[in-house]
Amino acid sequence: MPAIATQPGPVGIYTYFAPQAPAAAPTELRTKFKHPGHPEPHNCFLTLSQTDQRVSAASGGTFFFGLHHYTARVACEILTGNISRNGFFALDRNGVSAVETGWEDLLTEAEYYYIIPGYPSYPIVASFQDWIFPHEDLDSIWPEEPILRVHRTPYVCNFTGTPLCERALLVPIAEEPWYGINRMESTIGFSHQQDLNSPMRDDANVIHLRPDLIIPFRRASFAIVPKSTPYGMRYVMTVLLNHPSGAWSTFNGRVAHRFTNGSKHHLFARFAWAIFEHANPWIGLGIWRVVLRRFRDPATESWLYRREFIQLIIPGHSTLTHNQQETGR
Repeated sequence: MPAIATQPGPVGIYTYFAPQAPAAAPTELRTKFKHPGHPEPHNCFLTLSQTDQRVSAASGGTFFFGLHHYTARVACEILTGNISRNGFFALDRNGVSAVETGWEDLLTEAEYYYIIPGYPSYPIVASFQDWIFPHEDLDSIWPEEPILRVHRTPYVCNFTGTPLCERALLVPIAEEPWYGINRMESTIGFSHQQDLNSPMRDDANVIHLRPDLIIPFRRASFAIVPKSTPYGMRYVMTVLLNHPSGAWSTFNGRVAHRFTNGSKHHLFARFAWAIFEHANPWIGLGIWRVVLRRFRDPATESWLYRREFIQLIIPGHSTLTHNQQETGR
């Protein structure tokens, strides 16, 4: 049973913790997600750590580890350009042994195939810079969840409530071209901290973290995603890459507090950015790939995806591309 703090934290923030890991917690449990249209061993496009913990009633209350089902599904949707909401996981490339666990349950196998019905050769988005933010579909992907605001002190850590913290951006400043192309400033709304000269520094794109969480955050070691907690659905810390130190077992599952109304879009963008950081290199030497790249449609002046067939011919340098085909999302 998850533990709930019975006393306020340093500044009056109640915190939800996932069950604490046992002393001998594994540190290398990971799940690979594979493309059904490519042969082994060149079909893995994403690897994530199994850092969520549950108590098994069937085995005498012992802990087991896994990966949150819905979080993994959304991650695969992002890497495939959000072209379908019908994708599912299976233990075989034909999709016969489909996963039937609920969205809040854990994936515990070492590998799964991501199946999109009717689309066995689906493309993978080439990079975060090519990914198009799904403004119109966001509510169906990430329903609006309550943002906990339980203290008036403006600058405290979003996870621990400690006052000694540093300010960081959900969408990094290096992604400013992507931010502008995807009209992210339109999601901000009014904010008392709004900077008209730099929308990326608005409160909607800001997170406050205590110093020891800044480096893991910048390395995309964790993201903030909606999950079921004793309070209902809340945004919580989700560790994407575990570390031998085991520190992930202390912070994984903490409820995030004190975001603004415009943070939802930026939290989702941050999750996507982190997932691309963990995505396996998809354009390999001598291997043909179908990828999605963004392009501006001159007729509508909107950004769309274009399928490209690419083969890397010089490691780290040039690619051979042919048979380009324009397509919408």
